[in-house]
Amino acid sequence: MVVETQLINIIDVGGKTSPENKTIMQPATHAVILSGDVNKFAEWEDFCQLLGLKIIGKIHSQLDAVEDEVLFADGWQEKTSELLEKAPLLTGSVHSLKRGENLATRPMVQALAEVLIHLTKC
Repeated sequence: MVVETQLINIIDVGGKTSPENKTIMQPATHAVILSGDVNKFAEWEDFCQLLGLKIIGKIHSQLDAVEDEVLFADGWQEKTSELLEKAPLLTGSVHSLKRGENLATRPMVQALAEVLIHLTKC
């Protein structure tokens, strides 16, 4: 059995819904919203919707928290396409993001990697 895979391209556009970021994100198909301010989620969701992007995940970055919170949508692996039409596959929070730190063992980082790998096989 041959499993075909899709290539993914990950771009970090920073924290502003700007004309420049609109240009950068134009060729994208999906988005992950990562914000330290949950009040910014709606703005980013609207921005992604304007660009026709499906939101894979909404993740709250909590600098002072001590653990991650990972919530997968029910049946996310079996119903990926259907779910992405209306909701993210992954939500929750990631704690203490600091430059230079190895984040590979963080539950949210591992969960996001799992979702991204899954999407390459859809």
